[in-house]
Amino acid sequence: MLKFAHVLFVCPASISLSLSLSVPVHAQNALVLQKLNEWNDAAPAPERVVLVEQVRGVAMQKYADEAACLAGDPAIEKVQPATADRYVFGSVARRQMRNGWFVTARLPGCESAPVRLMTT
Repeated sequence: MLKFAHVLFVCPASISLSLSLSVPVHAQNALVLQKLNEWNDAAPAPERVVLVEQVRGVAMQKYADEAACLAGDPAIEKVQPATADRYVFGSVARRQMRNGWFVTARLPGCESAPVRLMTT
C-alpha cells in the first residue's frame, strides 16, 4: 500500500515555486538523467483512484476537526515523479522503494490553495 510521506507545503495557485530536485531535467549528468527516466518508466505513478484515497487519508488526519473539509473529494491536479528528490533517489538506488511522486491536489472545504504531498 502506498503512503504519503508528509505534506510538503501549501501555496496559493498564483505563486509559482520551482523545485529543482523534483524534476529530472535538472540532473547534472546524462547518466543520472537516464537512470531517473528508467526508474520512472519501470514504476509509473499509481492510478488516480489510489491517489485520491491517499490524499483523503492525509486530509482526515490533518483536518480531523473540520467536518466540511472531509465531506468533499480531493481533486488531483498534477502528479510528477519525485525520483530526483534526495530521499527518493537514495531509497530507489538502495532498492528500499520503487519510486516516489509529488501530488498536487485541491481539498474542497479545507484549503483554498493547492496542497502538495509526496507519496512513495
